Amino acid sequence: MDPNVERAELSKDTSSEVRSAISPNFTVNVVRTLEEESSPTSIDFHPASDAVLLVGTDNGTVLIWDVKAGVKLYFHHFVVWDLLVCCTTVQDLENDKKLRVSVNKVLWCGPSGSYFGVAFSQHLVHVYRRGSGGIVYVNKEIDAHDGSVNDLAFAHQKPHSSDILMLITCGDDRKIHVWNADTTALLYTFDGHSAPVCSICPYLKNEVHLILSTSIDGKMKTWLYHKRGGGGNIDCPGVGDCKLDYNAASNRLFLCGITKDRESYFVEWDEVKRCIKRSYKGLKNPCSSTIKFSSSPNQILAAGDEHMVKFWSMDNVELLTSTDADGGLPECPYICFNRRSTLLAVCAKENKIKILEISNENLGKHECIKRSDSNEIWPNYWNVSEICEPSQCQSLQLPVHTKHMIDRLTYNHAGSCIFALALNGSVVRWMWPCGHTNLDGKANTKVSPKSFHPILRNDLKKHNRKDQASCLTVSKDDQYILSSSGAEINLFDLYLSRMMGNFKRNAPMATCIAFHPHIDGVAAIGMEDCSICIYNCFIIEDIKKLVDGHTKRVTALAFSKEYTILVSGDADARVTFHK
Repeated sequence: MDPNVERAELSKDTSSEVRSAISPNFTVNVVRTLEEESSPTSIDFHPASDAVLLVGTDNGTVLIWDVKAGVKLYFHHFVVWDLLVCCTTVQDLENDKKLRVSVNKVLWCGPSGSYFGVAFSQHLVHVYRRGSGGIVYVNKEIDAHDGSVNDLAFAHQKPHSSDILMLITCGDDRKIHVWNADTTALLYTFDGHSAPVCSICPYLKNEVHLILSTSIDGKMKTWLYHKRGGGGNIDCPGVGDCKLDYNAASNRLFLCGITKDRESYFVEWDEVKRCIKRSYKGLKNPCSSTIKFSSSPNQILAAGDEHMVKFWSMDNVELLTSTDADGGLPECPYICFNRRSTLLAVCAKENKIKILEISNENLGKHECIKRSDSNEIWPNYWNVSEICEPSQCQSLQLPVHTKHMIDRLTYNHAGSCIFALALNGSVVRWMWPCGHTNLDGKANTKVSPKSFHPILRNDLKKHNRKDQASCLTVSKDDQYILSSSGAEINLFDLYLSRMMGNFKRNAPMATCIAFHPHIDGVAAIGMEDCSICIYNCFIIEDIKKLVDGHTKRVTALAFSKEYTILVSGDADARVTFHK
């Protein structure tokens, strides 16, 4: 048979199969096309802003787009930041003007997106930091591997109560390195693969931090941070380059690659039995390269294959639908969902990125983005939604434990708990469970909280009850809360569910409290006598006392997350900056 006729018949059969499987509630439309100066090679949506897209290209350029407005917010052409820290190979190539790199991977650091990393095809990794107002700063350069850096990932580790942001990289030198993302200090090296490592995926299981990795010879390994040796080889379904990734809840693992017969596979992997749990249908075979895939929090999988984007439900192996995005896609396009699965970015030919809008009645309505003028480089309107219809509003009545008025409310930083402080001094916690009905464990209106009992009771001010101040704050690692209802300040350990101590018993009344965003156990305490105390709650010791700036009781405190600045407000409407 004529090869062209054979390809046409294959395309016809596939299209017929797709049409028969299309859900009437699931539609995909191209809403915008972004044009680059060079071919995009890696993309990643911001973990907190639905319309912010990070892009890396084949000439080493890094860009950030507002895809809703079609505006380029930031770009940075490749340069070596510090030649002295680079190996002699990079130094020689750079000195001879022969250093040519492309971007292999770009990745935001979730969940805040305060950092992002870029892995290059030659030795290097760049780490950028996003400051206040969205300004992007070059942060650190790492000479990470001998040869290409094939993948990177961010992870957190908390040894001895210190939260360390780690950057994990792998490369052609068959090694996996774990770095301190802030200082670029090398923390761990894992060396055990017999071929270049092509994909890595950190995850947390049973309170143990692990790394999964795959190499181009079709082998998978599991690594523990406290052990330098791997957990033995696991044979992947194929024999070549294999990509892996977890879903948003990190409880389902997906693999894609090519078998020895050059057939594509896209499967869900059973980690316990070390076998295929389900294999998704509808891929083109034979295939010349590994497909790119992306998973969404609402149980949708997408893969770039056969010059199209194909979609599946995670629990159904049959193809849900597909689109050619109005044409112009390569055989296996790079794709990426945004955090709410309302947009999908697809790398196309001729240096283009197509933005697809996804509509599914079963997964929720579109949000209506309302733009406003802004001169900031990092606009503040990206997450502002206009309420278009009543169905966008949802509510849940939380169980009530007391008839007393709730005076303070706060979320924990993970978004899984709500804390309330009542006028009678009771601190109550509502906690949302993580399970099959609530995969990310976040507070929401569809699942009722698991517990709502009081966790502690503050002593009340003995005199002038009308003048008492309620204070409540949660530490940056969600382990401690500080609270006061006019008398002493209580420190409560949420992990151990017990009181750690109380202090400032005979001092002026605390009127507001704020934990330091970076230093464990340090808090600012605003006082009734107009002063502010910087206090270490772990060693029960004053660090510094600020007495200037206010003439009435301090009513509000806020630390800057980017700079060493404390802002305070008082009952006389005066705002003061402390550095």
